Amino acid sequence: MSQLLLEVQHDVARHMDEILSHFKPGALITVLVRTPGNDRADFCMTSDTIDDAIALLARRKVAAANEENNDAGQ
Repeated sequence: MSQLLLEVQHDVARHMDEILSHFKPGALITVLVRTPGNDRADFCMTSDTIDDAIALLARRKVAAANEENNDAGQ
């Protein structure tokens, strides 16, 4: 792992801890960063499991679709 990536991970971890301080104890956090068109630049750092983070994204996707459908029906 490159020195730059290690520094990024350290910095992101610090910010993750800061963000988590605003939530109830036991909350988990996942940071996703992507550059469209460059899959090699994806960055994922989580205090959760990848499977649980994926499940969260799937729930949010369904919720967003439901909200769009509700808005369209009004």
